[in-house]
Amino acid sequence: MKMLVAGVKRIAGTSKKTGNDYDMPRLFGLVPVEKVKNAGMEITGYGMEQSEMNLDPEALESFKQYEGRFPLMLDLETDVMPRFGKFESVVVGVKSEIKAVKAA
Repeated sequence: MKMLVAGVKRIAGTSKKTGNDYDMPRLFGLVPVEKVKNAGMEITGYGMEQSEMNLDPEALESFKQYEGRFPLMLDLETDVMPRFGKFESVVVGVKSEIKAVKAA
C-alpha cells in the first residue's frame, strides 16, 4: 500500500483507573480528500486530509530511519489482524521509500 506518511506515534502505559496496560501505536498519513455525492450528503474539497492506521508495535522501529524527513511517500506492508472482535488492517513494516519523480 502506497501512502504519503506524515509520521508514526506510540502511546503505551498503564491506566491509573483500571491498572490495565494499554498500547496504541498509530501511523498518520495524508490521503487525497475524498469527494462523495449521494442522496443525503455531499463532500467536496481539495488537497489532502489526515488518515490514521493501526501500527504493529514491532514495526515502529522500521520508521526510525526516516526521522526528520517526513512527510514522505512509502510503500507500506500491511496485514489483517484481529482487534476488539473485528479484523482490521495493520501496518507491519515498510517495503520501500518511493522516490519522487522530478519534473522536466
